[in-house]
Order: sequence, then C-alpha cells, then structure tokens
Amino acid sequence: MSEAYLYPGTKVLINHAGLRDQELLDIFERNRSAFRLMELQAKPIQGNFDMGHLQAIHKHLFQDVYPFAGNLRTTNIGKDNFWFSDYPSISFKANNIFTALKEDNYYQKLKPEQFADKVAVLYSDLNYLHPFREGNGRSTREFFRHLAENAGYELKWSNVPKEQYMEAVIKATDNPSKYMGDLSQVFLKCIKPEAPEWTTPEQPLPLKDVIKLAEGIPGIHNKLNITSEMLKQPVERFKIETTGKGNEKLQFQFKNSQEIHKVLLEKPPFMTAQMKSQWLELAANNIGPIQMKNPGLEL
Repeated sequence: MSEAYLYPGTKVLINHAGLRDQELLDIFERNRSAFRLMELQAKPIQGNFDMGHLQAIHKHLFQDVYPFAGNLRTTNIGKDNFWFSDYPSISFKANNIFTALKEDNYYQKLKPEQFADKVAVLYSDLNYLHPFREGNGRSTREFFRHLAENAGYELKWSNVPKEQYMEAVIKATDNPSKYMGDLSQVFLKCIKPEAPEWTTPEQPLPLKDVIKLAEGIPGIHNKLNITSEMLKQPVERFKIETTGKGNEKLQFQFKNSQEIHKVLLEKPPFMTAQMKSQWLELAANNIGPIQMKNPGLEL
C-alpha cells in the first residue's frame, strides 16, 4: 500500500476534511458521495463512454472527499490476496477496453440476454483494471447505469442483493471462464426485473394511497382520465412495475369491479414523498390538478 495516499503513520487516505479516523472518514465519504450521486442521477455527466468519461464520474462523486478524485492511481493495490492491474498499464488496457466498446456500438440494439452478456465481460474487465485508488465500485456502477440507459435499458442495482452482486463480480474477475455466466445473470436481473405479483391488501385502499406506494404520479397523456372521485375510490388489488423508460406502470382493480385499469406513472425530479402525498390529497379534494403535464407518456 503506497504511503503517498495516506496520512503518515496511518492507513487512512488523505482527505479534504482532514479526518484521520477511518470510521469518521467512511461516514463522511458515504454521505458526500451519496449527495453527489443524487446530482448525477438528476443530471448525468455527458461523455463518450471512455476512460475520460469514467474519470469525470469519479471526480464528481468524490470531489468533496479525496484530492485524487478523477485521477488514475499511481500505486498497485489489491484486496484479499488478489491484485488488480499494475498501475503503469492502466491507460493502455483502458484504451483497448473502451475501443472495443466503441466498435461494439456501445451495446445498442441488443436483446436483454445479449446486453447482459456483453456488460458482464466489460464490468469484469473494468473491475480488474480498478483505475482509482478508492471509489472504483461506485464510479463503475454509475458509468454502467449511463451505458445501459444509452442502450435503452434501465439498470437497477437494487434488483439483486448486494452480497450476490459482489460475489458474482469477484468470481468473474478471478475466474472469467467459469463464473462469467453468473455475473451475466446478475445483470439480466438488474435490467429485466421479474413481473410483480398482484397485491391484495387486507382492507381496500383508496387509489390515492395506492399511488403513494409507487415512486411516480399519473402523467397527463394516460388514456384513463383520473378524477378526484376515483382517487378516493377503494382499490381491491393492484401491482406496480417499472417500464423500460424508467417510469412505472400501475394496474389496479376497484372494489366490486372486474375491470383492470392501467396508468403510466411519471417520476418527477426532486419531488419528495411528502410533496407527492400533499399533492395527491389536494387532488383527491379537487383542489389541485390530477395529472402531471408530460407529453409522451401514453398507455
């Protein structure tokens, strides 16, 4: 472990906050990088899906924490007796990796299974590269979220338990020929979640409370015109699923009705759960608008 990155006599990375306690640094890093990640999710960094693009993401995520944010490491690093790529060859290997990605048209127009196979190999290659002294995983995951979106997919890491994802990455990096298929299956689950089952609450919920359980709210171009009275009407069963465009589809059935209604939900940026709840209550009492104005949301 190179001393150049550490405070003298410690194993703590030099940081902008001057923290020399690892536990405090972990908390500081987690909070600041989480805030910066929210910024990227609202306004992604534009790039060419190359090393420069990955470095820009790393710099944004860790700009408040580490002086080396966005810079390639200048020391060799390893974990649990596994050594990542030697640092002098990082740029050369990265050029080969990202050139191949460009020649493969950034995995666009691929079926889910094909896309999962491709990104599994790419992820394993970048994990072995481990180009930064710290923060490789978070930067790489955000890079892949952008890459998936560019290829027409929504990549949701939460679809797979963190332990399962980490185990698949480690095994695929250590023994690609044997375990790459496991990592491919992880990516397939992250871009192709299983269809949700119908939820039947013990007591019927008013439609406004069902919508509160989702992340989005009804878009204006739904074929179903939701009224204030409908928001107060009890729902017998419902299910919420994520669409390929990053929105949600709500299906529900009112009490004492056989008809199944479908509504596309939009996720407005920066709308908190509290704001959404207040908006629905106002709409249910015929005080505010029922649907958001967003052209292109049709179901």
